Amino acid sequence: MTSLQAGIENRRAFSVVPTPLVVAAALVDGQPAGMMIGSFVTHSLTPGLVSISVQRNSSSWPKLRDAGQIGISLISEKLRTIIPEFYRPSHERFTAVEWSAQGSGVILDDSPMAMVTEVISEIDAGDHLLVMLQITELNTLEDDEPGNQPIVFQQSIFRSMNA
Repeated sequence: MTSLQAGIENRRAFSVVPTPLVVAAALVDGQPAGMMIGSFVTHSLTPGLVSISVQRNSSSWPKLRDAGQIGISLISEKLRTIIPEFYRPSHERFTAVEWSAQGSGVILDDSPMAMVTEVISEIDAGDHLLVMLQITELNTLEDDEPGNQPIVFQQSIFRSMNA
């Protein structure tokens, strides 16, 4: 099997696993910059550690990495309408998105879970970088409120976690 065939087969197999959808964002030159991430994992409660995976060829990641603090915001059903904004060119992504800054981290208003983080390491993960982040601030909303259930990415579809 060629590496291209293996990559296609892996993509199909991996797509079965639902992953939470988050936005990673920071202030860059005084303006919000960010990207949608479909690979967010929690690792440690003490200290609070999470990870995201970013494509090695991402043009957004170097800007975020150099910002110092990065906001991570969980996308919920209430925030579903912002997903198309992150398909826009990077300088247009926050035009119709409500956000606030905490230090240099940018978090989305109404996110049921938002955190400010700092990069502690990057690990080679093939065509991606696995980025370990330490939580410096954490904000949560009541998760039983309507619309606060997370959106997950599974089989190339954004799915609601509403029961």
